[in-house]
Amino acid sequence: MDPADAIWDALNDERHEERRNARGNDANNEREAPRPPEQGDEDPNELLAAIARLHLADIEALREAGAGEDALLALDLFGDELRHALEMVEDREVAARVQRDDREDRPGREHRAEDGEQERRDPQPPRAEAPEATLASLIRRIPGAWALPLPLGGIVHDQHDDTGPAGPDAAQEAHPAGAGEEHDADHIWGPGWLLGAARQWMLGNGTPPEDRDEDPEVPPECVVCTDVIPLGELIRAPCGHPYDVHCMTSVFTNATRDEALFPPRCCRTRIPVELVRGRVPDTTLANFSARAAEFATPKRLYCAAPTCSAFLGARYTGWFFARAILCAGCGGRTCSRCAQAVKPDERHRCRTAEDENELAEVAAREAGRAARTARRSSSW
Repeated sequence: MDPADAIWDALNDERHEERRNARGNDANNEREAPRPPEQGDEDPNELLAAIARLHLADIEALREAGAGEDALLALDLFGDELRHALEMVEDREVAARVQRDDREDRPGREHRAEDGEQERRDPQPPRAEAPEATLASLIRRIPGAWALPLPLGGIVHDQHDDTGPAGPDAAQEAHPAGAGEEHDADHIWGPGWLLGAARQWMLGNGTPPEDRDEDPEVPPECVVCTDVIPLGELIRAPCGHPYDVHCMTSVFTNATRDEALFPPRCCRTRIPVELVRGRVPDTTLANFSARAAEFATPKRLYCAAPTCSAFLGARYTGWFFARAILCAGCGGRTCSRCAQAVKPDERHRCRTAEDENELAEVAAREAGRAARTARRSSSW
């Protein structure tokens, strides 16, 4: 089910119940006087639109701040999703307006019906009064919300911790009723939530799917793109989430570009290379293996050429017999100790310590000059 549809249905169930009770108590069928919206009566369409506009403004601010190339690509993708969400909200408002007009005209049509036919309604048990709902609590009740980058503010709730309650109950206990609204406004839906939530979800802090008997006749949907996975392209992560080949390839590609996403994982469970071998392209796995060797090196040495910066291996930490490493990409040589370029036909000497001493001497001279200038100014 679409998360927005679930939010809409959850709120509409409560609104329809309130309207039916109001019509039963009003003998003259008069409309209720307009009342100010109470907490929990927010229009989900307005909330979704406000959230989307807030995130779009946040994206523009990050873009003006000068984000990197990878960040700009991520911002463009998030912006497309937000604009699509705004279009969905507008379409939903039109559909809701048509449904509301049809519901208002229904009593007149029933009175004009011949032979006094009345609509048969099954008796329904009285519904318990539900607590006032916020958008965050509604999202936590959405079926399949484990696949969403749900916002949890600045605190990541580890739902795999055995020392405390897990699942939706833990989220409700962590946010008492008195402080829920303030938390939602200040932490969950504040600027920057979209990027932080998406990054947190990609880091693998999701919740595993519930154990349920899947219908073998219903094809699985990818947990990332929600598209139906074609036959023969299903890759199921160790946690149970289904991926298609394209999205799993993107997971491994992103892990080679951002060290924070390495190793690739889902629900804090590492995705082994053997699981995707033969499905993910060999070039992607080759780049992944090269990056794995680089990320596993504590002190790394890169090519000194500004236009290359290729990974050359581990940096030499000794004092004697430092070697010049030849770069296979540009052909330049880099000192394995000081990481400076080694010029051909010239004896190289590491000047790391000497440069630090010279910098300290320059700083001392500048400090003395500033002190003398201050004394002369005070004597005048």
